[in-house]
Amino acid sequence: MSQKEAKRGQVMGLLLAGKVDQKEAGKMLAVSVRQIKRILRRYRTLGLPGLISKKRGRVSNRRGHDHIVAHGLPVALYSDKHSIFRINAKGAAPESGTQFGRATRELGIECIHANSPQAKRRVERANQTLQDRLPKEMRLAGISDIAGANNWLPGFVASFNRRFAVIPKDAVDAHIAYPGSADELTNILSVQIAKTLSKNLSFQHECNLIQAKISGTGLVMRGAKVTLHDHFDGTRVLRWRNRKYTYTTLTKAQRKTAEADGKTINARVEEAIVKRCTTDIKRQKPAAGHPWRKMHVGKSAPDSKTVIQ
Repeated sequence: MSQKEAKRGQVMGLLLAGKVDQKEAGKMLAVSVRQIKRILRRYRTLGLPGLISKKRGRVSNRRGHDHIVAHGLPVALYSDKHSIFRINAKGAAPESGTQFGRATRELGIECIHANSPQAKRRVERANQTLQDRLPKEMRLAGISDIAGANNWLPGFVASFNRRFAVIPKDAVDAHIAYPGSADELTNILSVQIAKTLSKNLSFQHECNLIQAKISGTGLVMRGAKVTLHDHFDGTRVLRWRNRKYTYTTLTKAQRKTAEADGKTINARVEEAIVKRCTTDIKRQKPAAGHPWRKMHVGKSAPDSKTVIQ
């Protein structure tokens, strides 16, 4: 268990004991109240193991990268209409799509979604066969952990293909080598989140503030549409117009005491001046002999007669 996961366990303990509420727990872990509710549900159901990242032990998303490097790009992919492959919501914008759909489009791979029940059944039947066969085969092989399963899997795939693969009518391999660079392929296979920079070149993401760091005034980047890339190795890159930019991440607690930089100092000084001037105006009072003090605003004059000179 990592230090972060251990801290979550401590905070969940305080939350269940009634020593803190969900809002306070969220501040302690720098997450939203909604996420606190999800963490608490897992903690109540599974205890401390429920706080361990679900990504631990999984096969890395790098498998797609390695497949393309080893075998090249397929011409097309045949799948069902799962939400991984396409947006199924009614009224969705034509240009909207999933991360998977965007990546295949940028790689020039055509996605064919099964429309008929018969076609869908082929995919489901193959998955059902593997879901039933894999646990039994691993049990017979004495596999009891994830590392052993990953080492054993390539041999099973080769054996399975020898027994059940169908010889294609055309033996020509339709895969083509990826023509781009390794960095370009890594960027395409990353999870990409589009963001718009504010006037001080920042944006909100996952309850944090991402502040772009550049040289100069940065006027040209105000309102720019940037892209945040989450890579399969856990790194994160900020890009605009095919260029990388460094950035800092500020939590809510850090943002309260964040120091001004070259892009925000002028605006903060102007705000301070306006605030001071406004305060000074409110505090000013007319002198004792000022004509305003002799005016009877909202009151009847002492002499009801009107004198015209």
